[in-house]
Parts: sequence; structure tokens; C-alpha cells
Amino acid sequence: MKISVVISSFNGMHLLRKYLPPLLGAMDQLDYEIIVVDDGSKDNTDEFIQREYPSIKLVRLDKNRGFAIANNTGAEMSCGDIILFLNNDMKVTDNFLTPISKYFESSDIFAVSPKVLLPKYDNKINEGLSRASFYRGLFSLEFPDTGRKGSNTGAMFTLYASGGAMAVDRKKFLSLGGFDDMFSPFYCEDMDISYRAWKRGWKVVYEPNAVVYHYHQSTIGKVLNQKGIDIVTGKNQLLFMWKNLTDNRLFIFHWLWLPRNIVGGLRMRSSALLRNFIYALPQLPLALRARRIEKSLSVKQDWEILTKFSGRGFPMVHNKPICGACGNNKTLVIMPQSLGDVYQMTAIVDGLNKRYPNKKIDFMTKKRCSDILEANPYIEKVIPYPEDGENPYYAVEIDRLRERDKLINDYEEIYTPYYGFQLSYEELMRNRGTGKNMVELFAEFCGLTREEIGRPYLKEERFQITESSYIVLHPQTLNSAKNWDYFRALVNLLLKDGFTLCQVGLNGDKLLKGCKDYRGLSLGKLGYLLRNARLFIGIDSFPAHLSSGVGTKTIVLYGGTDANFCKPYWGDVVTIEPDRSMFGCKNACHAKDCSKRRKCINGIKSKEVYEKVI
Repeated sequence: MKISVVISSFNGMHLLRKYLPPLLGAMDQLDYEIIVVDDGSKDNTDEFIQREYPSIKLVRLDKNRGFAIANNTGAEMSCGDIILFLNNDMKVTDNFLTPISKYFESSDIFAVSPKVLLPKYDNKINEGLSRASFYRGLFSLEFPDTGRKGSNTGAMFTLYASGGAMAVDRKKFLSLGGFDDMFSPFYCEDMDISYRAWKRGWKVVYEPNAVVYHYHQSTIGKVLNQKGIDIVTGKNQLLFMWKNLTDNRLFIFHWLWLPRNIVGGLRMRSSALLRNFIYALPQLPLALRARRIEKSLSVKQDWEILTKFSGRGFPMVHNKPICGACGNNKTLVIMPQSLGDVYQMTAIVDGLNKRYPNKKIDFMTKKRCSDILEANPYIEKVIPYPEDGENPYYAVEIDRLRERDKLINDYEEIYTPYYGFQLSYEELMRNRGTGKNMVELFAEFCGLTREEIGRPYLKEERFQITESSYIVLHPQTLNSAKNWDYFRALVNLLLKDGFTLCQVGLNGDKLLKGCKDYRGLSLGKLGYLLRNARLFIGIDSFPAHLSSGVGTKTIVLYGGTDANFCKPYWGDVVTIEPDRSMFGCKNACHAKDCSKRRKCINGIKSKEVYEKVI
């Protein structure tokens, strides 16, 4: 099987000088050819190639034509079975083609995408797995691994292969007409051709065992500033939808939502979508002509592709425990996340204990979460989970744990049902459409039915509460989302009706006027306070889960979180979500660092909450 490597280069002689030698080393012993397309360079790239690498095919374009035309020219000149497109600032690793080339033995593979790492940023992932959903008429792309230092994910189907380093079946690539130069000078060509391949019935694979390094040289940045790059990217994303949404319902849905999305952006003082639309509009006739062609050639519908990559109905994977070989009747549950998640998992531990009463159950979690497991009757031992130095909310993946092999030898089963382990957070979120709460999905992963889920446990600490009847509030005014002003209005409404209000939270939270100060309580005292309250009102966080767990009536207000999926599982719980469309946000963004400072939660009116209280 012959491999043709196509490298388009614009004023990149210094990059070719660096990265051609490792490429030639990696291609040794293979049947290959290398084609360099000099895309109108002014730095004597052609003379360098002819002098230093006479065996390389050189194609010289008279002027800079952009990514699509340059690479298509190289593809047409190639004679291999596989074409490997490489940016000129990519450094390949030895044998990186071995895990890639095996896929092309299958007749339905269109492209394979390697893992692309950034050496300048501590080898964080630059390109990898890609997914997408269709929400309020727009494509929403997701890159689960991007920005992380590594991934324990095996090979998976991906929405598209990154054009900076992608291997394609040559015949299939040319049959699709190559990269579409409608997107010139750059961006979205790779997504476009991969999406069209999926709709032809072919497949695109992400193979993380094939690794290349991306040494960003900002070639595009020398041509356009960041604003110009954003305009081209936004314009091309619209053209992609106008061309590729061949399902009439989705196409009409996009156009019906487009004015509302533009107005929503303007209300948030963002004219980006309006600007992108204006720049894309002149190419609308071209996109519609291409859409008619795609519609006649596609064998799969948009909904089939989007169902696979948006997560609605996406099947769970890795839904079996890690099984060790020790046979010592010990089980380990790993949950290194937040207090609320650890607290909920104690109910599943309770269920495991009832089903397997003779098993010893250990629990592994972060040190900051271990207090919640103190004196838990279901847990034999609490093991500290290694912290991730970069972000306290993340955890070192289990495949990177130094203790991994020892754990497998020490335990008969290991359940790791969350975030970056066997069952990832993204996989959980893709199952929102099943109607199951997150707790049910956790339990299902551990082999428990809904009826077998126990109750969460926290060792409560009694203390003197002077109020005989009270409502507990948790406004959390400490973090960046200090704009939850409706709590002040809500407090005033409740005080006027004679309710006694107790505010909980961290000591740094702002105490609202008229509330009794119960900030900074220990976990045990917080549990006792909530158990004896008439009602709890708060945001989606640990106190809300704890309140429902101890049996107190609970009203939970959700901003960027999906209420139906993430709401507390036990007790009498009312959930309220804002209309996020008025803020131009997509549903349940789960952003930890929201650029809009979670204004979406201000869509919940204080009177709406007050009515639920009454």
C-alpha cells in the first residue's frame, strides 16, 4: 500500500528544513512519495527543495491559493493508495503511520486522524476527537480531549479528521472532489469533506496511538489578524451548514432560528453572528448549488450523523467494571470529583453493600472530598486520589495512575463511573435523552437497578439551632457569578411574609440583608441544619444534593447546568431553569469559566421562585 505525503507550504522553507528529516526517517522502509506544494512562496522554497531534496516532487503555484487548492493540487499529482496531508509545521513521530495504515484495509474507511500535541504547551492535545450537536439551528462542535495533557481514550469514530494531519483514501477523496475551495483561504474544509464522507456511508476514525507534534508558527497570523481569522471562521461555519444540511427540516430550522440567534447575540453585545452572516451571504447561491449536489449523492441523512455525534441516543461504552485477578472479595469505587458527586455515590455504595453484603468496599476520592465519607458505615477505607496540578476540578486519569496496576491486583472489581475514566462526563451527557437521572446512570454502570439505589450518607453533627422554623438559602455569591441579584428580591418577598431565612455557604459569600448567618458550617452541621429546615432554596451545588438527600423539600435553580439530568435524586425537589435563548446561550453549557458570568441564571425571576415557595 503506497502512501503519498502532501505538504502545502507558504513561505515555510525554515519549517521544511526542520520537519522534513523526521518525516523521511518515519517513512523509511515504506512505499511512499512526498509532494511539496509551494503555494506562491517568496522565500525560495522551490530552490531549497530542488537543491536539498531532489527526490521530492515539487509543485509550484504562481500565487498563494490557500489550503484547499494547494492540497487538491498535490492530491491530483499523487499516485499512492493513501494520501497523508501534513501542515509544514507538523513533526511526525517514528512509526506513527503503523496504527493509521491498518484501517485502510477496510473498504468503508475514508480518513484517519492522529492525535496532535502541542510541545510548546506541555504536550496538551491540539487536535483529536471531534463531536457535534445541532441546537437552536446551529452546529455546536465539541472537542472532549482538547487542552488536556493526555487521553486514555482508545480509537473512536470522530466527526471529522483535522486537515493539518489527516490520512485519507485517495480514490474516495478524489471522488468527493477534494477539499471545497468555497471555504478558501482556510478553515472548515476538513470538516466539510469528512461530513460528506459520513453521508456517503464511509467512516472517519480518530487514532490516539498515532502521534504528531504541532509547532505553531502562525502562518495564517501573518496574513490576517485575529479579527480577520474569526470572520473567515464564522463565515465558513455558516457556509458549511448552508451546503451540508440536506435534511429540509434541519435546513428550515436553521433559517427560522438564525434571526433570533442574531438578535440574541446583539442583546449580549455581540455582533459576531450578524457579521459572519453578512460576509457569508454573497456565497449563498454557491452553497445552495453545492447542497443540491450533496442531496442527490448522500446515502445517509443528517439526523443519522448527528445522532451518532451529538449523543442523543448514543450508546454507552465501557460499561463494565475493571476486573482484577486477586479474588479477595474487595471492591473499589473511584469518584474523584466534587462533593455533590461523591455524596450521591455513597447511595450507590449503599446499594452495592446491600446486594453484596460480604464484600468490603473501599472508596477513592480527592482529599478535599474525603470528609464527606467520614464514618460512612458502608465504606471500609478511604483512599486519597492523586490531584491534577493544573486544575483542582480535574483528576489524573486512571490509566495514568502509578497505582493502577496495584489497584487491579488488590481489588476484585473497580467501578469508575465518572469523568475521564471508563465512563466519561461527555458520555454521561450524551445520555440525557434517555430520561435517566445521572444517579441512575451511575447505578446502572455499577450493575444496580433503580430500585436498588440506596440513600446517601453524611455523618451529621448536632448543634444548637435557635430558630424553630426556617428556610435555608444558598445563593453562593463568592464566585465570578456575583450577578444573581434576584436573591435579594426573593429575600425581601420572603421576609415580608414572615419567613425566617438562614443563609449557608462559604465564609467569603456575601451575607444578604435579613438572613441569619450560618455560613462556614462544617459538613456535619450543614447536614443537621438542612434536615431540620422547612425548605431549601439554592443553586445546583453540593448543598442542594445534601438537602434532598436528608429529605428536606428543595428548590434548585439552574444556570448552565441541565436540571432534568443533574437534579438531586431523592426527596421532594422542584427544579427551575431560565430561558437561556434570551442570553444567546445554548442549553446547559456546563462552562466552568463563563465569559458572560452566568447571566443565564438571571433569567429566573424572583417571583417565579417565590410562587414555588408558597
